[in-house]
Amino acid sequence: DGAGNVWVVGRSSNGAASYDFALWKYDGDGALASGFPKLWNNAATTSGNDDVGEGIAVDGAGNIWLTGRSYNSATQYDVALWKYDGSGTLAPGFPKFWNNPATSRGEIGNDIAVDGAGNVWVVGRSSNGAASADFALWKYDVDGALASGFPILWNNATANGNESGYGVAVGGEGIIWAVGYSSNATSASDFALWKHQ
Repeated sequence: DGAGNVWVVGRSSNGAASYDFALWKYDGDGALASGFPKLWNNAATTSGNDDVGEGIAVDGAGNIWLTGRSYNSATQYDVALWKYDGSGTLAPGFPKFWNNPATSRGEIGNDIAVDGAGNVWVVGRSSNGAASADFALWKYDVDGALASGFPILWNNATANGNESGYGVAVGGEGIIWAVGYSSNATSASDFALWKHQ
């Protein structure tokens, strides 16, 4: 971040045959900050289910944004969005969850970026109900409200396999770039680049 702190997101074993979402903060010398890591799990689900952080970004106000997946016993995995301040306090009303109501299967957020207007962009995948997954792009405001018309989903209709976004970045003039993979007609996967404006 702007103060030279290093932030790491991932998972930590909770001793109940599953993993909790985890956030670590280090200083410039690699010393773990007091009170870290921060751990979170979905108390609504039973043991044996995982909550995992996959992507991290810092906004201009020093807030820490994270995405990943959280297990929901009714829908498998939901894409999850967490927001922390610089001291590691979870913002009220977070995390936010989304699952595809048409399929109720599994969603994952893999990467996250914040644009100059404070919008939060998440890229990953969403189940499409056809035993495969679509590329997915979510857009949230600073309060974690999902923007109208999102997520944007895409699949390669000629292959009907799996698509997923793994990286996202904000370019000039607010263009959103995403990278990942797309299934092809030979049951293999191709590198894929998406552009949203």
